[in-house]
Amino acid sequence: MKVKIWRDPYDCGVNITKKREIDFPTGLTIFVGCNGAGKSTLLRNIKEFCSSNNFPCIGYDNLHDGGHHSLSNAMYFGNFSEGALLLSSSEGECVKINASRFLNGLKEFVQNGFEEDFGYRFAKHGLGVDLAENLNKDIRVILLDALDSGLSVDSLVELREALDALNSDIENTGLEYYIFVTANEYELTVNHRCLDVESGKFVTFSDYNDYRDFIVNSRKKKEERIDHMLSYIEKKRAKELEKYKKIVEKAEIDRQKILSKYPPGTDVKSMGLDRYELDSIDRRAEDYLYHGSRYLSEEDVKTLSYSRK
Repeated sequence: MKVKIWRDPYDCGVNITKKREIDFPTGLTIFVGCNGAGKSTLLRNIKEFCSSNNFPCIGYDNLHDGGHHSLSNAMYFGNFSEGALLLSSSEGECVKINASRFLNGLKEFVQNGFEEDFGYRFAKHGLGVDLAENLNKDIRVILLDALDSGLSVDSLVELREALDALNSDIENTGLEYYIFVTANEYELTVNHRCLDVESGKFVTFSDYNDYRDFIVNSRKKKEERIDHMLSYIEKKRAKELEKYKKIVEKAEIDRQKILSKYPPGTDVKSMGLDRYELDSIDRRAEDYLYHGSRYLSEEDVKTLSYSRK
């Protein structure tokens, strides 16, 4: 599956990976890199790609589907026993409970290409759209984000075994399938195909020290990217400051042209249609400052805020 990679998705001068396109083999792929390397962003990239190509895709995001969100869902739908279990469990136990529930519920997705959940029923019956009709029946894509967050080693071993079993079970169906997992723990990378998010290249690790050195180096590369990003943003800010300055200068020239028609001290309210033209001129700089600029800070806005003279 060839996926076109987003270029500078946050408009800050930094790309997700060095590659413009990645050809993913079928099976299980682990995304590796330090925190902030772009693993979750790449998952969102793949999710959008699947959506635009009608590939059946399902995802688990520990930040969204775990923690307090899962507790709120349990209480909202009246599953009080599960709510009590989550409320009385540690952070790692909650991650394990939520991830296990998700993995155990993948059977229907693998068989049909979709989940017969509330969202699907609403789309199908409420909006009259049969989602299943447009899906590619021969492909399955599973996205798993931060599954290993907060897990102890014993739980990591169990998670690894569950992923291996899932990989084997789907392989036996004969479907073209892809499982993408973001990981921070070495345990999930052992004997698995991994993708270095920063370079876009597939890597393997001989032992823990090899993985450790990779992550430390990944952190250094991230810091270099941050320095580049800050330099990029400062250049953009300087351009916006210059543009704002020109807008203000032009607004003041146009303002003076209108005011020159009237004696000094004339009340603006008595200027007829020119009064509305003055209002329009006064709004030019403010509109750019609050709606047209992207890189000016709050302090810039306070300092530069255009006021009528």
